[in-house]
Amino acid sequence: MADKLQVFEQKVDQLVKLVERLRTENQKVQSENNSLKADLGRIQTELNRLRLQQNDQSQAVRDRLQVLLAHVRELEQVGG
Repeated sequence: MADKLQVFEQKVDQLVKLVERLRTENQKVQSENNSLKADLGRIQTELNRLRLQQNDQSQAVRDRLQVLLAHVRELEQVGG
């Protein structure tokens, strides 16, 4: 009976150590996850900024092309 109790206590000790190790690993994983979430947030913000910048640049190019096209039409009317 004492042997069974000792084996049981050993298994309980092993489980306690395993739980402690898993708790530590879980804390590390959660910390890494939070860091990755923060990185993702920064990346998404930068991506949105770049998209807006690209849209602004595209609009500026379209506007310049419209002005040039208007000038070409004016020149065509004057010349022709």
